[in-house]
Formats: sequence, C-alpha cells, structure tokens
Amino acid sequence: MRGSLGQVIRELRRRRGLTQKDLAGPELSKSYISQLERDLVRPSLDTLLLLADRLEVPLTELTARLDPHQAAQHALYLAATLHQLGETEAAWSALARWVPWRGEEPPSAAGAQLSPGLATSLAALAAEIRWQLGDEEGALQLAESAMAAADDAPAEARVRALLVAGQVYLARALILRAHRAWEEAATLVERAPDEVPPTLRRRLYRWLADVHQRAGDPDLARHWEEAERRLRAQVADLPAAARYHVERARRLGERPAATLQLAAALALAEAAELLAEPQPRRAPGGGRPPSGPIRTPA
Repeated sequence: MRGSLGQVIRELRRRRGLTQKDLAGPELSKSYISQLERDLVRPSLDTLLLLADRLEVPLTELTARLDPHQAAQHALYLAATLHQLGETEAAWSALARWVPWRGEEPPSAAGAQLSPGLATSLAALAAEIRWQLGDEEGALQLAESAMAAADDAPAEARVRALLVAGQVYLARALILRAHRAWEEAATLVERAPDEVPPTLRRRLYRWLADVHQRAGDPDLARHWEEAERRLRAQVADLPAAARYHVERARRLGERPAATLQLAAALALAEAAELLAEPQPRRAPGGGRPPSGPIRTPA
C-alpha cells in the first residue's frame, strides 16, 4: 500500500469499516485520528502498536511510514537496551538494517536519510555488538566507519568506536595501537564527560589500566585504576547512575513514549553494571589477555 502514514491509516480504517471514533477507542480521540490521517501529528510507537492491533495489520505496515530518523532513534535505544541486558543477537537484529555492512550501504534505503550523528551512533553500537558476537573483522569495520566521522559526531559514539577498535587491536597483541585508541577516547571523555555514559568511561579506565600494566608502566596503571574507583564512588546510588540517560532524554525533547521507556530501562541496566563489584580483568570475548611481547602497529 502506498502513501504517507496518515493516508495508509485512513485507507486501512475504511477497509475495516471503522469510523474515526471506532479507531480512536477509549485511549485516543476522534480529533486526534483526524489529525493523524492528515499527517498533522506524529504518533508514538505505543500509539502505532494500538492502531496496528485495531486495524489488524502488522506493526511494520505502519512503522515503515515513520520518519526514518524517528524509527532509527528508536532502533538505537532498543538495541542498546537489549545489548546491555545480554540479548546480543536480538540487539543486532534491531540495528542490522540501519548500518553499513561488509562494505555495502544500509539494507534500508532510509539509512541514507539519517543525520551523520545518528548514523555514527548506530555504527558504533553495532561495532560493539559484532565484537560480542565474536565477529572481529565486522566489529573493526564498523568501528572504523564510526571513527572516521566528523568531529561534531556525538562523543559517546566516537568513544564507543575507539573502545571497540582498541579491543580488536589488543586481541591481535597490537598493544600500542590499542593504547593510542583508548588514549584518544580518554581525551574525548575529558573534553565532554557529561556526553559519555559512566559505563563506557568505566570500561575505558579499566582497559587503560590493563594496557599500561602490561606495557610495564605501573604508575599509569594505578592512575587509571584510581580513576575507575572515583567514578564508582560518584555513582554509588541508582539515581546518580541513571542521571546520564535522564538528562539525555530531556535534551532529546519530544520523543515517542516507547523510546523514553527504553531509555529508562537502559539507565537501570547500566546502573546495575556500574554498581557491580569489578571482576578480574579479562580480554574481550571472555578469555585472558594475550601474553607475550608488545607488537608495534603495522
């Protein structure tokens, strides 16, 4: 079915023999449905779910007509929440259509319409997810794509990409290259600490401590261990740990209710990680860091 979201909803409603009042039900109003069918309002994903159920169509029949930026923003939060909760495969499924993959453009034509900042955020998170799935090459490809973004890309996305790239380098025993990536990430965090979630900062500090320890520099290793301890002390309660995403949701302004609910879930999941006791340091992927001499970058 062709047409805008409002046109599609009107056509589906008429096919079902429903009036605008019928479609609105107790949750919405007739005037809201009238505005929606004229594309004068932008519905939340919660509202679309309700309408899809009433119109007896898959949700994708309606979300395909959403503004691409809105749909991709929701996909980013959904994937981040699933990833934080350990649902890595599901997180990748939520992102796959929005990111360049194996040298190809995003499967969704809508991907080309995304803002550079959002596209960078999607690629950086996708890199982290591919790494968790054991795809070293795919993770590095996506991380380098995000790292190549303009300087005005979100600090969180650039830090996340640098962290993933450093993990790949460390797994390949290219410790100096990993160190450079993480030092660059540390510089970004120093410039804009409020734009990088505490969980990313904590991982960065732990990995910098590890790489300096292995490079034979215990003083710098202790410096980053102390930075991690200070961060944990600053977020020793749930409200403080969730503050990053609360403030971020406020900055985003009007967003679908479902997206804000995901933001809240993500904040709680990240708070749990921050409040957990640090585990013995391990290499990415679950094994111990590779031993042996430091190899200089190729």
